[in-house]
Amino acid sequence: MSQSSRVTQEFGAVIASLPISSVQALSASGAITTLDSTKKIHAITTTGAATLTLADGVLGQEKIIAVVVHGGNLVVTGNFPVGTNTLTFSAANQYASLVWIGGEWKSEGASAAFTTV
Repeated sequence: MSQSSRVTQEFGAVIASLPISSVQALSASGAITTLDSTKKIHAITTTGAATLTLADGVLGQEKIIAVVVHGGNLVVTGNFPVGTNTLTFSAANQYASLVWIGGEWKSEGASAAFTTV
């Protein structure tokens, strides 16, 4: 397969065609240590309740986190806008599209819920 090979992944009604090198697939329960900082897309399968701390980014960096198979809630903590400190994924096909601007991860769109714990 050539370098121009594409992965097509469907998240609900949203279809994205991306280079294979930009996607990280994870399967986890408990604490997820880190997301690959070189990847833009993180397709996560939860096999039980899971937690993740999202590291700070660099100006303009984009992250898309999607729960593709839901076996338990995924709770993400990170530098989100004032008033929110977690992002909770409670069903399959939920996602969050984030961009790092002004010292925090801002949402470009999400079906997961931003909350304060």
